[in-house]
Amino acid sequence: KSRCLSQCLGDTLLNLEGTQCIESCPIGTYKNANNSQCVEECPQQQYIDITAEKCLSSCPSYTIINLTGKACVTSCDTSNNEIKNQSGTQCVSNCPENQFINVSQTQCVNFCVEDDSDSLL
Repeated sequence: KSRCLSQCLGDTLLNLEGTQCIESCPIGTYKNANNSQCVEECPQQQYIDITAEKCLSSCPSYTIINLTGKACVTSCDTSNNEIKNQSGTQCVSNCPENQFINVSQTQCVNFCVEDDSDSLL
């Protein structure tokens, strides 16, 4: 029978079951920032960094939070009609009231610029 482990030594990580120390998390799992165990979903208030394959307490500055609020991504999924919020920190499906979608349909804005008049969708 396998024994439960509470932690691993050095840079090794606990597998999903918590029974074995491994070098890296399997594909589709991520290193939990709190306890160096592989997880299928990051804990609340943590985000999946898909490129680094680990959970982070905040997304790196060059990324934004995806629509579900669970992962750091480099761009919103425009094929799914996602756009950046006004501050450019998270993907949204709609702009808040009193904001507009810019002409390139990539971000919410407070004001349409003169050459951007057709962005009032």
